Amino acid sequence: MNMTNNIKIILLAIAIVTSSCLNSFAYSYSGELPGDMVWKGRVILTGDVVVEKDVTLTIMPGTKVSCIKENKFSHSVEIIRDIMGVTKNVLKPDKIELIVNGVLKIMGEEERMVHFNNDDNLNAGSITFFGRKSNSIIRYCYLSSDGVAIRCYDYTNPLIENNEIVKNSVGAIGCWDSATPTIRSNNISRNKYGIGCSDISRARIVNNKIYGNKATGVFCEGSSCSEIKDNVITGNNVGIASGNLASPVIDSNKISGNGTGLGCWDNSKPMISNNEINGNVAGILTMGESEPIIQKNTIHTNGSGIGCGNSSAPGIRENEIFDNEQGIICSNTPYLEIKKNTIRDNKSGIESMDISAPKITSNKLIGNEVAIKISRDSTPKMYGNVYKGNKKKFIDWRGK
Repeated sequence: MNMTNNIKIILLAIAIVTSSCLNSFAYSYSGELPGDMVWKGRVILTGDVVVEKDVTLTIMPGTKVSCIKENKFSHSVEIIRDIMGVTKNVLKPDKIELIVNGVLKIMGEEERMVHFNNDDNLNAGSITFFGRKSNSIIRYCYLSSDGVAIRCYDYTNPLIENNEIVKNSVGAIGCWDSATPTIRSNNISRNKYGIGCSDISRARIVNNKIYGNKATGVFCEGSSCSEIKDNVITGNNVGIASGNLASPVIDSNKISGNGTGLGCWDNSKPMISNNEINGNVAGILTMGESEPIIQKNTIHTNGSGIGCGNSSAPGIRENEIFDNEQGIICSNTPYLEIKKNTIRDNKSGIESMDISAPKITSNKLIGNEVAIKISRDSTPKMYGNVYKGNKKKFIDWRGK
């Protein structure tokens, strides 16, 4: 009986030692993968790794992928693009990157996430997608890099869901060319930029928590047209920014506690609807010659609810705007429509200044300290509005 117990103890000890050895062993990779491959356990990248067309790389739950920290590593891959008339290699020669032209499947689980790269490794670059649509997946993965964690080019369409994408020195996810990634249910925080959409990309950005990014939570530029829906966007310098010719659809998000909740500039034409925008220094800012449609939002307890300047021409319709310092501010905006909003309990409901000429029609202005302030050189057109319970209906400095 004692001998049997001793044998069991010895076998258990052997199993523990064997398991420990297996767990400490790491596979090293660089260059083109020769065919379909599965990574698990510990993987070290000693140089750029390329997943070629028609090759699938699968990364199993619990895998830890890191880069060597030595300065000398294998980097022989270049992808040349014309960027604003300048020929450039879009890959980073001083970073180790996973370059996907085939299929990547990172199949982490909630309790066994894949860890990709290290927070403090300056060699750690991006997972970069090129080529055609391939239905790649990045799921339940912790990603941190000295750059942008995930970059999508060409016509790629990865599903990026349930990940922790944090502390990247530049950004979490970037979309260029005609990329159409689905970015869903991720925590994206403590990066410089959260998500960027450029060129004619069309990302679907849904149900993410985007918080604490130093610059912008989501920015859209070029002629991109992305869907930004049902996200919680908080604690960023700017929650969502739209510029150039971008026309994102921004719907049903909770945007709070940012410097600026939403910013629009240049000739962008975002559709901003059904969002709750509160607790920001500025709820929405429109600048340049942007033409956003701002409709059916709840905008409250911001420093300013909506600020419009520099020849922007927003359409502000059917919003609930309350408990802000200023409900709507118009400055140098000759082509501005404010229609069918409920503007209540603000210190000032609407302020029209400089050479603004807003059309203010069919609004309800209720319980504000001042319903409408009008400065010299401003020529608002007002009709069909309802005024109720304001301490003052107008302050008008014209002609004074």
